[in-house]
Amino acid sequence: MTDLTTHYLGLKLKNPLVASSSALSKKNQTVQKMEDTGISAVVMYSLFEEQITHDSLAFNYYMERGTERFAESLDYFPNLDKYNVGPDEYLERIRKNKEAVDIPVIGSLNGVSNSGWIDYAQKMAQAGADALELNTYYLSTNPEVGASQLEENTVELVQAVCSNVDIPVAVKLSPFYSALPNLAVRLAEAGAKGLVIFNRFIQPDIDIEKMEVDSTLKLSTSDELLLPLRWTAILYGCVKADLALTSGVHTGVDLVKEQIRLADGGRLDYTFDDLNLKGWAIECRINTEDPERNFMPCPGTIEEYNPPGGFGVRLDTHLYQGYELPIFYDSLVAKLVGYDLTREGAIRVLRRALQEFTIQPVKTTIPLYLKIMDDPAFQEGDIHTGYVKKFVQDDDDEDDDE
Repeated sequence: MTDLTTHYLGLKLKNPLVASSSALSKKNQTVQKMEDTGISAVVMYSLFEEQITHDSLAFNYYMERGTERFAESLDYFPNLDKYNVGPDEYLERIRKNKEAVDIPVIGSLNGVSNSGWIDYAQKMAQAGADALELNTYYLSTNPEVGASQLEENTVELVQAVCSNVDIPVAVKLSPFYSALPNLAVRLAEAGAKGLVIFNRFIQPDIDIEKMEVDSTLKLSTSDELLLPLRWTAILYGCVKADLALTSGVHTGVDLVKEQIRLADGGRLDYTFDDLNLKGWAIECRINTEDPERNFMPCPGTIEEYNPPGGFGVRLDTHLYQGYELPIFYDSLVAKLVGYDLTREGAIRVLRRALQEFTIQPVKTTIPLYLKIMDDPAFQEGDIHTGYVKKFVQDDDDEDDDE
């Protein structure tokens, strides 16, 4: 089995798959299930300082500023009571999760003031968190605050937290910084051991039936992967910090896991010489074209359809009985592969599959492939770029005959 172990924030992980901050971390049983399914670490749901001190001046300033002109703007923010918990309960959940699983548990914090960030970061470390993720979720709406000031505030915040805790710190970034590579380097110099790309901002919608703002948090989709994927590639090698990609990661295969590990500086556990090439495979690309008429396209409705099967046969197609091939189409409708330990065996498997494959009444290239399978020259491997011409007659040949 491939070794997928890697390191993130100085923590040794069994693979690069970390459960990002979500409500799933609220229940110990769910965290245990994530560990059982292969997750290598869990980021806790974010603790918001505003949730702890709803009456704080900073909270009122950021949330209510300008409401004397736009009172409805308060509705643009979600009800934090639905998504967060108080500090004591949050810290207790860190302790319980640490007792329930063997994988690292990473705390997540969103603060308002520097003192709030530092205070709760220290409490999370004391509760047993293996690392800390700073959820720098700040939506800048003040036209008097420039980009340089925002970046400087973030760097100072990270430096203050890192100098007051003894556990590694990651920073969850927004995609809206104007000079992200420069900021990433500065954050690493300030003490950040990792950067999480990217934070997802709440996108309020309008319910036209109720005529009110809908601030419900919506889960990400695979379409959101492209932006963090691009910036992870841009930042890799430019910053001395681990990179974690989040948002839009919903599916995966071993190859993707291996690519993620390689992006973290790992090496393949095998070379080309280690690969064991075994057997023969031959592919026929089935087109709805008439080889007897210079491969004339043949659109129409498929009235009879019987796909082949059996050992050594693979078929990739979108066809079905009743499918209609329009006049504007790609004539490639199927890929048929025959496999066996020997070339002769692969030809036998493919011939049988071609004989079973029925697509009627449209013309296809199946009869042409059957002729090729029976040709001694093909069976001996004596083929070249002009090989197919011996089986078909093109327009030039017809003109010569005339």
